[in-house]
Amino acid sequence: MMSNRRARQGFTLFELLTVLAVLSVVTTIGVTGFVRMTSLWSNTTADMEANVIAVRIFETIRGDMERVVSARRTGHSIQGIDQLELDKLIARHKPEDDRVILPVLEHNVTNGAWRQLAVMYHINRNDGVPTLMRTLGPSYGSVPGGASTVVAERVPSMNITYLNAENRWEDAWTQNDLPQAIRVSLTLGLSNRPDKTISREAVFPIHVK
Repeated sequence: MMSNRRARQGFTLFELLTVLAVLSVVTTIGVTGFVRMTSLWSNTTADMEANVIAVRIFETIRGDMERVVSARRTGHSIQGIDQLELDKLIARHKPEDDRVILPVLEHNVTNGAWRQLAVMYHINRNDGVPTLMRTLGPSYGSVPGGASTVVAERVPSMNITYLNAENRWEDAWTQNDLPQAIRVSLTLGLSNRPDKTISREAVFPIHVK
């Protein structure tokens, strides 16, 4: 017996709504996962960039720290200026902008002579981009009188503390003898994430007295 019932074609409205609901859920999950993966990759890239910059800065400072000469030999100690404390005295509010001046010995490979110089690390904000600078030259008063070179750009703040003989950290250093160690804390801006900064820190022991 042949049936005169025609085969059903197409989908019902309920089936279409069900499919659309499933597709909406899948799309939402996919977009959320993509956003999370993009954010994770961006943060990972930012961390890698900050690590590269920090390593370059700290290796430069470490090289100078290894050349620090004894204060007993030269009569000159490390000078640590707590710029934030100075700004408080004149009612200014600025990021940490500490400076440190290191007495070092430099060997002239041409004539074999040694000469005493000073190295200063400080942040230059004159051009709108905070830049960590290294100034090397003879010491005239409290500031080296030589040329400055760029260590790294986009360094908004630098905080430097000094470990005294009682194992306490001080914000500035004006003593005649050398500290036990210097701790440098940096805030780094990133080229691919202008809205984000990352902090890095390193401690440099001083082996001479």
